[in-house]
Amino acid sequence: MARRDPIGVARLVVKRVDTRVKRRLKRPAVSVLRSLNWWMRRASAATHRLQGQVEWRWPPTPEWFDHHVGAQYLGQAERQNLGEERGVFTNLIVPAGGRVLDMCCGDGYYSRYFYAHRAESVVAVDFDPEPIGYARKVNAAPNIAYEVRDVRVSLPDGPFDAVVWNGAIEHFTDDEVAVILARVRERLSPGGVLAGDTVLARSDGSKQLVHHEREYRGERDLLRTLRAVFAHACVWRVEWGRRTELYFYASNDEAAIPFAAASGRLVTD
Repeated sequence: MARRDPIGVARLVVKRVDTRVKRRLKRPAVSVLRSLNWWMRRASAATHRLQGQVEWRWPPTPEWFDHHVGAQYLGQAERQNLGEERGVFTNLIVPAGGRVLDMCCGDGYYSRYFYAHRAESVVAVDFDPEPIGYARKVNAAPNIAYEVRDVRVSLPDGPFDAVVWNGAIEHFTDDEVAVILARVRERLSPGGVLAGDTVLARSDGSKQLVHHEREYRGERDLLRTLRAVFAHACVWRVEWGRRTELYFYASNDEAAIPFAAASGRLVTD
C-alpha cells in the first residue's frame, strides 16, 4: 500500500477549507468593499470638486487643466464625457507599437491613460515646467518621456506615427500655427496623422479663455488652416451644452485618416 505524502494531504485539506471559507465570505466581503469604494469615490469627487473651484475660480486663471478633476468630478457634474471622448478620437490614430508626439500635453493625462497603452513610446512636451513636473509625478509611465519644450521654437526629432494637439491650437496665432503645422508635417512618418481638438468660438466674439489667441468659428474656418499645410483633413463638431468642440484629423495620406472613405474602415452597408 502506497504511503500518502503528509505534506501533500495537508495542502489538499487546507485548499478545500480555504475554498469553503472563500465561498462563505465572498458575498459579505464584496458587499463591504463595494460600500467602501462607493464612499471613497464620493470623497474623491468632493475633493476634486474643491480643487477645481480653487484652481479656476480664484485668480489667476490657469493655462492648464488637471484632467483628474474632469474624470473624478466635472464630467459627472456637467453631464458630459468630453475628457473620454477626446482621448478616444485621438487614440484612433495611434498604431500599436507606434511612436507618438503629444504637443502641449499639459498634465500628461492623455499620454498616460490613452496613448501609452498602445504606443511603444510617447514624447510629451509642454512649454510650462509646472504641468510637466506634475505629469512626471502623477501621470508617469515607462514609455513616456516628458519634456519642457516650446513648440513655437522647436519640436522633438521624428519621425512620429501620430501627433496629437489636444485643446491647444487656440493658444497660438495664425502665423505660429502655420509654422507648427509645417514642422509636424515634416516629422510625420509615411501614413502618419495629426489629430486634435479645439473649442468653438462664441457667437458674441468673447474669448472662452483669456489665454486663447485664435478661436475658430466653425469647421470650415479650421479646415482652411489645416488644408493650407496638409493634403487631406477633416473636421467635425460635438456639442456639449455650454461647450462645442471641433475635432480634426490631418494627413498627407487620405487612407490613414480614421473613417475616411479611402481608409477602408468606413462600413456603409
